[in-house]
Amino acid sequence: MARRKEAHGGGHGWFVTFADLMGLLVSFFVMLVAFSNQDAKQASLRQALQDMPELTEASKHIMVEETKEGLNIDIVDQDGRSMFANGSKEPYERTRQLIQKIAGPLKAVPYRISITGHTSGSQGSPKPDYGPWNLSADRANTVRQILEEEGYPSANIYKVAGKANTDPLFPDDPDIAANRRVTITLIREAPPVPADLRP
Repeated sequence: MARRKEAHGGGHGWFVTFADLMGLLVSFFVMLVAFSNQDAKQASLRQALQDMPELTEASKHIMVEETKEGLNIDIVDQDGRSMFANGSKEPYERTRQLIQKIAGPLKAVPYRISITGHTSGSQGSPKPDYGPWNLSADRANTVRQILEEEGYPSANIYKVAGKANTDPLFPDDPDIAANRRVTITLIREAPPVPADLRP
C-alpha cells in the first residue's frame, strides 16, 4: 500500500503557516476598513453639496453619479442649455459661477480629481486644425484654472483630459447642446498600505 509523502519544512505545496495566514487576514481587513471609510467620504460629499445654501440653486445643474472610477460630478443645465458656446473653450458666465461654487465642497474632501471635457456630436470647429479633441481638452483645462483660482490645490488634480464627442450625456441625441459639458471625478483609489505592515 502506497504511503502518502510527508511534507517537510514550511511553505511547501499548499501549506501556509499560521502567521502568514493571519498577516493576509489583517491586510484584508485593513483594506475593507479603508474602502468603507472612502464610501462614507463620498456620501459626505453628496451631503455637502446638498447642504450648502449657496449651492441650492446650483445643485439643479449638477448630476452626481457613482461609477467604478469614483464619484462623477457632471456640470449640466437642467433646461438642456449648453455650458459652453459652440466651438468655445470658455464657459458661459453662469457656468463659471457654478464651477466657482463647486470649488468649496471639493476642497473639503481629501480626494484627487480628474477633469474631463466633452463636446456635442455637431460641435463646430473654430479652426481647421482645431478639432473636438483639442476643444474638449481645453474646456477641461479652463475648468482646472477656475478651480485653482478658487484655491483648489493643484497637487490634487490627477488628470485633465478631453473626450471629444465619444461619451455623450444623452447618447440617443449626441448632437444636442447639453452634451457640451465638463465632468469632475473624485477618484476612487486603493488606500496606501502602511509601511510597517508585514504579511
